[in-house]
Order: sequence, then C-alpha cells, then structure tokens
Amino acid sequence: MKQFLTLLLLSASITLVNCGDDKDADADFLAQFVGTWQSSNITAAGCNDPEENGTLNCDPFCFEITITANGTYSLLESGSQSPETGTITATETTVTICETGETICDSQDPYSFSGENTFSITFTDEDSPGCQFTAVFNRQ
Repeated sequence: MKQFLTLLLLSASITLVNCGDDKDADADFLAQFVGTWQSSNITAAGCNDPEENGTLNCDPFCFEITITANGTYSLLESGSQSPETGTITATETTVTICETGETICDSQDPYSFSGENTFSITFTDEDSPGCQFTAVFNRQ
C-alpha cells in the first residue's frame, strides 16, 4: 500500500504539458483546479500482480493539494510536515505539475471532474506493470 502513496506522489509531481497556443483557454482549465483538495483513497486495477489491485484508504487524507490561480501548488502527504511546492498547468485533457527544484516534469491524463467539487486523475507507473491508479480529490 505504501507503493500507492509513492505513485500518487509521483503523479502529483507531474507537470502537465501545455499543448495549446491559447494561454487564456489554458488559464480557464486551471481555474477549475483552484482551491484546496484532499484525496482519501487511491485505487489500483489491472495490475499484473493481483495482490497490487485494491484500494488504499487514508484517514483523514492521503494527499492535500492547494492550487492557486497563478499556477502554483503546495502538496502535503499525510503524516508529512513539509509540503512539496511547484507549478501546475492544465489543458483540456492533461495536468502538469513541476516540483520546485526538479528539472523534469511529468504529464498525466486523463483527468475528469464530477461537478465542481470532485476530480479524479488516472495514471500508470512503470514500477507496477499493468496497474492503472486512480485518485479522487474532493474540494475542501
């Protein structure tokens, strides 16, 4: 289950690549993420190792991320006292997060919103063959 937390942290540390030329449109996509969000579970499915499938539930949360309108974020992992910080961008389908001090940013897609207060992001990780991880975040 610790691997799920590591994978979620990796996905949260991923920068979404801005593929469009219309910066105003991209700002509109980022606007829907502005606020503080918490994820209380991470689900793994389709893993080559069936024991890796399942849901990790965290109390009170696995991750808390605060995203500002100017494209910065602060991510706090449950049990940590030091948040990760960086920048975030969004397009219609992709979110990119660049951790401060890192030279490589990763892009994750797809993401989807369920109303204005819940979004989910699905990602894979090369260390878990076949696994598809989904984290659901709720606005606080």
